[in-house]
Amino acid sequence: MKFIVKTTFCCFAIFAAFFAEAQQTSPNIAYVYPAGGQRGSTFKAIIGGRNFTGAERVIVTGGGVSVKVKEITVPAQQNDVPALLNKLEKEYILLHPEVKEEVQKLGNEGQAFLRKKIRSSPENVEAIAAVEASYFLRRLSGDAMAETVEVEITIDESADVSERNIMVLTPQGLSNPVKFMVGALPEVAEDSLREVARERASFKKNKGRWLHVYTQVLSYVLPSKKTETHVDLPVVANGQITEANTDTYSFDAKKGQKIVFSVQAQTLIPYISDAVPGWFQPVIIVRNSKGEEMAYNDDFYHHPDSLLLFEVPADGKYSVEIYDAIYRSREDFVYRLTIGEIPFVTGIFPLGGKTGSVDNFELSGYNLEAGTIQINMEDAGISTKYAENSLKDTAHMRLPMMVSSVDEIVSAAETEKLRNGGTLDGVDVNSLKPAELKIPNFANGRIVKKGQVDSYKFELEKGKKAVIEIFARRLGSPLDSFITVSDEGGKVLAQSDDVEDFSYGLVTHHADSRLEFTSPKSGSYVIRVYDTSGTASELHAYRLYIGEPAEDFELRTVPANINIAPGDSTVFNVHLFRKNGFDSPVILSAKNLPQGWALSGGVIGKGKDSARVTLTAPESEQRKIFPIQIVGNAVIGGKNVSRVSIPCEDMMQAFYYRHYVPAAQQNVCVNTAKIFGKRYDSLKFETDYLDKTLQIPIEGGKTFKIGRLNGKVAWNVKCNIESENGNLKVSKFYVSGNRMYVIINADPEKSKVGEMGRFILSFIAKKGRDFVQIASMPSWEYRIVAKQLNADKSPDEPPPPPPPKENNKKPKKKGGKKPSAVKPDGKSVAATEKNASETQKNAVSSTKKELPQTPKTPRKAKSEDQ
Repeated sequence: MKFIVKTTFCCFAIFAAFFAEAQQTSPNIAYVYPAGGQRGSTFKAIIGGRNFTGAERVIVTGGGVSVKVKEITVPAQQNDVPALLNKLEKEYILLHPEVKEEVQKLGNEGQAFLRKKIRSSPENVEAIAAVEASYFLRRLSGDAMAETVEVEITIDESADVSERNIMVLTPQGLSNPVKFMVGALPEVAEDSLREVARERASFKKNKGRWLHVYTQVLSYVLPSKKTETHVDLPVVANGQITEANTDTYSFDAKKGQKIVFSVQAQTLIPYISDAVPGWFQPVIIVRNSKGEEMAYNDDFYHHPDSLLLFEVPADGKYSVEIYDAIYRSREDFVYRLTIGEIPFVTGIFPLGGKTGSVDNFELSGYNLEAGTIQINMEDAGISTKYAENSLKDTAHMRLPMMVSSVDEIVSAAETEKLRNGGTLDGVDVNSLKPAELKIPNFANGRIVKKGQVDSYKFELEKGKKAVIEIFARRLGSPLDSFITVSDEGGKVLAQSDDVEDFSYGLVTHHADSRLEFTSPKSGSYVIRVYDTSGTASELHAYRLYIGEPAEDFELRTVPANINIAPGDSTVFNVHLFRKNGFDSPVILSAKNLPQGWALSGGVIGKGKDSARVTLTAPESEQRKIFPIQIVGNAVIGGKNVSRVSIPCEDMMQAFYYRHYVPAAQQNVCVNTAKIFGKRYDSLKFETDYLDKTLQIPIEGGKTFKIGRLNGKVAWNVKCNIESENGNLKVSKFYVSGNRMYVIINADPEKSKVGEMGRFILSFIAKKGRDFVQIASMPSWEYRIVAKQLNADKSPDEPPPPPPPKENNKKPKKKGGKKPSAVKPDGKSVAATEKNASETQKNAVSSTKKELPQTPKTPRKAKSEDQ
């Protein structure tokens, strides 16, 4: 369900506290540094991002990790430095009136003269230096990473070595989850950019050195920087690539050692929205004591993170350099570089197994003592699990596996390898008899020789269909597959190269093949599997699926952490991925939702691919965080099919591409931040219509009462309407008495009589230069009808009054006093308590007076839309 947003304005009375208490943007983490630590250790870390004001807790998932918040920094804004200078100048002139005339005489040089005067005060110099230093932090980082939460992290000795999520909790809610690693090896960490920046700002030559807001604040004199760090192996080195630097680590090694160098960078932060290609692209170079290059790595196959094995040629001192491939630098270019003669797993075979089985899997990698590992495939249905859960403390790549409910076989090459003592030396794999497939079946194979082609034979009756699909790149394999289907005579009847599957948010090159084959006649057919990249290795593994086309679906919920205030409604997205022609509606529900909570808009209609769902909390709800599951149910083949939605973050790559990146779990966070004041009593939405289908005429507007208003102080508020087809708009949003109304119009060119859908009303207000969301209403169902109907109302309630008429006349002055009326939206005019009856007509109130209450409801009159 794709919603399109349209906006209209209203100016009405609400609490003065609204401006300060309006719902802020949720906290957002850009990076955490260091992005992990050794179990059994305590260390300092810094979390960079935005909207961290009031941060009180930092949460790490998985258990065994505790975090203390030490300091929160919100750097000065761009205009804070000149604002302070102007303030000091005005204060100086008030204390020294004679200076004003001197400044005027000096003309263009007058301000420089005045600046010199105010800098003669040590207190002024200290104040200027403090603001300059604070703004320097923002300029060096950028707004998206300027704010920081500095913490102390303690990892228990017994904590599992694993990938976790770290999140920041503020009164405005829970932040996005970011990856955090718990490891077993000793760790070192270079100073963060924030620490370096503070050192520079306090450097004696830079103190109070204000030259220009935009550029020269970055031209601070730099203290000396350490260019090389010596480490003892094994170690995990944590760093940031900032200011186009190359980080260097030196170490001692002995001849014959096989040292692994593994970088985690894109693994930590998969996508960066404003950087090309969309992530930190690390490069590592190993040098000897003479500075000669001994080894180099950029990508490890299709993985952007570097990985290499270096066999030491002689005893001595060596170093490894790490930098960005295109010499960029940013504060969120965070890495973890593992160095040591350690076991390291790069791959596993096969890439999955049948549910309920306990199988032995072959390991590929470096310095491995055991070549196999036993894994229990306990999950039911086709789903993904991770082999690293069975590797305990062994370092490894990310190793996803697919669990299925159908029988499994291996390729002819793998069968021959077992017969030949674990090798294919001297074997012409392309001349082997094809392995035989049944429907349905999974086949596991590897392209281990360049030019290798794996063949599979299957039987299919005339007119029958079979889905044939490769799972390789989606399971971490470097294989770039290509498949063909041939008849017994070798004639190619169907083929497939790359097919996109956006349900896999961590895949950027969709290199897996898929096709749907219809048998032209009963008989035998042959599937052939190729690698189009011309490469081959033990890591080029795949799973080949064949089966009848079976309708199915998958769900993704965005964001992973849903923030909401008591009594509020909030909106989140559920995305649907349809498979094999599935076109039915999906009904959404929430598991583990407490009593009194409500989910609305939980339907993804036929042919739709997403829904905007609203979650409403009871007003009495207390602040807390709790997990939920969004579940989708649909009828497929007469049976009810249920699928759990995977929580995700919607991450942008390189200004354009978007990916749904999985998170550990779906959380709901009840905030302390209120929408319209501490008691939340100035605005009350009325949701009587939720169980009705609202009738909206295809021509003309329809007025709906949406709530009650009790308060004071006028303020501009925007009303957004989000509709599935972009065919609705709010033409009027107004207040009459203490009631709020909207007039909704349908676009005749985009609407059809009888068409149904859902829409959401949300409200935002201006805070500073930005607009912040202050409220949302639950999703409503609507139908487009042919003619104007009476406004929806309860049987005991009179129809709504007409919207206020525009009044462009300027108010007259009386007795020399300024009029109390204002025009915040350029249309409506407020009035004082004495014009209470006129206020009823104009539907606004003064910024200083109480909203007048109308004793009687006015008689129905023709509105502007009638």
